[in-house]
Amino acid sequence: MRILFPWYPISLYMIREKTPYISPVRILPVQFQRFRRGGRRCGPRKDMRPSEETYNVCNLKKRGSVTMKKTAIFCLVNALILLSALFLKQLFEGKVAREAIIYFPESENYYFLDAKTDLVPGGKGVFFLRTFSRLNEKAYLRQDISLVFADGRLILTQNRWKRDAERMETEQDVHAPGAENLSALSLHYAEIHDPGGEIKSAFAMSADRFPAGGNETEKAMEKEERELERILQRAKKELRIPIENYDAFPLDKLSGFGNKPFPGFSLAETRKITGQLWEGIYKNYFLGIKDEKGRPESPLGSTMPIVLLAKDKGHLLVLFETKDGKLRMLKQMI
Repeated sequence: MRILFPWYPISLYMIREKTPYISPVRILPVQFQRFRRGGRRCGPRKDMRPSEETYNVCNLKKRGSVTMKKTAIFCLVNALILLSALFLKQLFEGKVAREAIIYFPESENYYFLDAKTDLVPGGKGVFFLRTFSRLNEKAYLRQDISLVFADGRLILTQNRWKRDAERMETEQDVHAPGAENLSALSLHYAEIHDPGGEIKSAFAMSADRFPAGGNETEKAMEKEERELERILQRAKKELRIPIENYDAFPLDKLSGFGNKPFPGFSLAETRKITGQLWEGIYKNYFLGIKDEKGRPESPLGSTMPIVLLAKDKGHLLVLFETKDGKLRMLKQMI
């Protein structure tokens, strides 16, 4: 019986059935030793001529073992290559997501139809953060980020993104037991690639606060104003900042300038300043606060950033305290 195996040099079935091995290059005579009581004898038979090319059972077994090892190594190497490719893909996608919010000139053809942030109480200090945004057309990249503050301190950040999408909808639990005031601010962003190769953007902002009204809200706002004034006076003393030359407001008030200009600026100028401000907030606060050595630290526990807009329209500052009480300042030229 002659069987040809062009891709696999050894067949275990052939060994069991004592079928002669057929080389894919040339046919070689194959002789097998018979089993004897007490074991099997390996090596060539005495009646075989020295010049005759032979293969016995032990040689075939060794060759089969070597081939199986090579196959296992081949499969292992392929698996490692596949895992490495998946890791690099995730790393690349993660890098794209982390660096996605970059200010580009706003598109005239793309705009947000809806942009909403809600804080829904769930009982026992648990809230649900819900965001929704919808663009008029699909964009190359859609990304929504949210910041949640409890009594003026950051307790949660959320970052979601999609490719080739026009809408985003998220929901996340917020644990804030004992918090008197909860505020959430979201940026809804779209990166747009025009057919001509030009990159543009579109963005909208939304915010929510709990409690939403009444005496509790007034007390919470008074507390926030005292905290804002404390940080401003500290910056004036330690950083020598002439506070009287700036218009100051907390970051969660930024959403009110989505369609309203800053004092002394046009709406178009305000939109550009706001877009660039969000790029800076995202890279230098949201993703991590850099220490003196440039290493990023978690922003959780830091105070809500305060925006100081220079009255001479030359620049703006962003002030906040880290969770360990260090004062930080960011500067953006206008």
